Amino acid sequence: MHRGQANNSGRRISLNAEWLTVQKIRVLRNGVTLIGRIKKGMWSSPFFKRPNLITLPPYHLISLMKYQLAWWKVLTIILLYYTVIGGLLIPVPRLHILNETIRMNYYHVPMWFAMIILFGYAVWSSIQYLRGHNLEFDDRASEAVKVAFFFGGLGLATGMIWANATWGAFWTNDPKLNNTAIGLLIYSAYFVLRGSLEDETQRARLSAAYNIFAFAVFIPLIFILPRMTDSLHPGSGNNPTFRLFDTSHNMKLVVYTAIIGFISLGWWLFTLFLRIRVLKKLQDEIN
Repeated sequence: MHRGQANNSGRRISLNAEWLTVQKIRVLRNGVTLIGRIKKGMWSSPFFKRPNLITLPPYHLISLMKYQLAWWKVLTIILLYYTVIGGLLIPVPRLHILNETIRMNYYHVPMWFAMIILFGYAVWSSIQYLRGHNLEFDDRASEAVKVAFFFGGLGLATGMIWANATWGAFWTNDPKLNNTAIGLLIYSAYFVLRGSLEDETQRARLSAAYNIFAFAVFIPLIFILPRMTDSLHPGSGNNPTFRLFDTSHNMKLVVYTAIIGFISLGWWLFTLFLRIRVLKKLQDEIN
């Protein structure tokens, strides 16, 4: 009887601050590590006989993570609500051909801002990894690129819808569109590279170098080259931006709010993806 109880207790998870420190696994929650979130005696419950975080009862997961909606996340929700409602109801300049399609500017442009911010953060994380070889920065770079690529795809899709309404086709031989597609294809190779390497250190080192290269190519492709040639896209070539037509400044009331809201949404998604990645690593270590 005592031997069976000893075996059962031996099969239970034994997590402590020292073990977690060795693993160097962190969970983003306002800068607090997972080490500081686990209390003594939490893991003595009979629910924790199997080392599988995914199968834990929901109330134990909640007590483990102590998840709270931070103030900036509440602000993000408010800003996005304002963007949707204001983007549909606030008057816009009445321009020939564009008409109501100019409202796409409230969503298309902020998505690109979020994409650039996240791509830039991914490059910074890759540089930090190459300097110190801390795999935490590799995780950050990888998840930031994923979310940035997602916003890039949404920006390209909304741009195609807008192009069909204004130019008469979803895709034209325009330098801005072509260069954007090329840039996203370059970043898609980043995921192929990471998926083709099994060694964690080699994958982190090579993908960090490639990430820096991709960003260095991407920025001239979408910002510099289109301005040097004729382009239908506003703000490229000889075409002015919509700021010249927004004489009543109604669009600025929504665009600036939308930019902040979508950047915050992108950061929120990034933190969620990063936490999922860290929890998967933790589960693999336990198993």
